[in-house]
Amino acid sequence: MKKYITIPKDVSIKVQSEVTEVLSPSYVYLPIEPSAHMLVQKKNVYKNDAIYECNGKTFYSPVSGNITRIVKKQNGYGKESLFLQIKNNFKENDHYVGVDHTTIVFSNSLKKKILEYQKDTWGLLKGKKKILLCGMEDEPYVANTAFLLKYHAREILLLLDALASTYKIESIEILVKETDRDSIEAIETILNTYPNMSLMLLPDYYLLGNELFLKEYLHLEEDTFILKADKIFDAYYDLIKMRRKEFLYITMTGNAIEDPKVMKVKVGTPLKDLLEYFSFREDEYEIHINGLLMGKKVDQELILEDDIRAIYFMKKNSLKEQECIHCGKCNEVCPFGCEPYKSLQTNGLFQNPKCISCGLCSFVCPRHIRLQKYLERGD
Repeated sequence: MKKYITIPKDVSIKVQSEVTEVLSPSYVYLPIEPSAHMLVQKKNVYKNDAIYECNGKTFYSPVSGNITRIVKKQNGYGKESLFLQIKNNFKENDHYVGVDHTTIVFSNSLKKKILEYQKDTWGLLKGKKKILLCGMEDEPYVANTAFLLKYHAREILLLLDALASTYKIESIEILVKETDRDSIEAIETILNTYPNMSLMLLPDYYLLGNELFLKEYLHLEEDTFILKADKIFDAYYDLIKMRRKEFLYITMTGNAIEDPKVMKVKVGTPLKDLLEYFSFREDEYEIHINGLLMGKKVDQELILEDDIRAIYFMKKNSLKEQECIHCGKCNEVCPFGCEPYKSLQTNGLFQNPKCISCGLCSFVCPRHIRLQKYLERGD
């Protein structure tokens, strides 16, 4: 049985209740490799133009402007990587031919597009009876999904209903944490439009947003399929608006800033461009991405790619790692029995493939050892 834990909240780390939009960066940067296949032959591009293909993925320009050069910047793994630089001309020109309203005509053409979309994932819906829409975050203090549901519940539920109709799904349950009042209110406002949908409130347990934990906690049957709210919203853009979503919601918080924000920014925006929007309590601070438990430490050169969900500006930790006292707390809290202390004893040579880098071992260690760094698989 997995362990379900409530993470105590640090009152010095807050989350803003509204969104701050910063959608006009001077430059944006898209990750690229030498093997990338260019799809454009000109330097000037429109917003939403397909620029190149790389590792089986097509990359689109989030702005209209000019391709300038390839530079080295920091990626979401905290490593230096190559990026294509695009200079913004601030005209927002595009070749967009989709729609901007929140209605769907469920036609045969839409059904065909849904059946062709993400076959490796959505194709598994065939034969299922129920969809669970996960509207929960794993990490404390991350509010992205809550804001998606607060501002875009209508679009998400529209596409979810079309998806259910295509695959003949009998019912849909929307899962949110009982503490997420904004999401609950946004969903309840429109839920009576969809008789096949219902809302389920779950406790604020750490990792309950993880599919493995969720399946066990709810004792799910094989006829149930889990989808994430942010993936449905991305699909809404692809299938209904017929363009690539060019923006991100990112939670920006931490105990080193006075004014935490949830920001709506263009994909590829440099983190350094956003620092002027904050007042810092400390001259020196650490930057973590995607969580204080599961996240990684980075610096100001980070580029905000589409898999980055949160930025934490944290006071430098004055607590020093001390020698392990073999108390066993890390082993007790590990949801997969990875025996983190063994990795410490072998300086990382002992690694358990079941580890998901949840960070609980580091969180409970009384000697302040970041056991997670010894267990990480180096991906």
